[in-house]
Amino acid sequence: MTIIAAVMISYDMIKSKIQVSVNLIVNCQLSFVNCQLKKLNVYIAIRTVRKKVNGQLVMLGFDVTTFTPASYQRHRL
Repeated sequence: MTIIAAVMISYDMIKSKIQVSVNLIVNCQLSFVNCQLKKLNVYIAIRTVRKKVNGQLVMLGFDVTTFTPASYQRHRL
């Protein structure tokens, strides 16, 4: 008898995603006495969330509020 189990757990954190997947393949005989663990794989992948930014910031004056995206300026020309 062959038992195949797959477990996937994912956690969403503030700026990263950790994905843990555990694959178990257990070979058991008919008597259920002798069980062997054939394979145990744990994968951890950390991914960062990056926001897409369009254009550049261009200074129009000497105040902090005068920074506007360059794509917005080109759109208004």
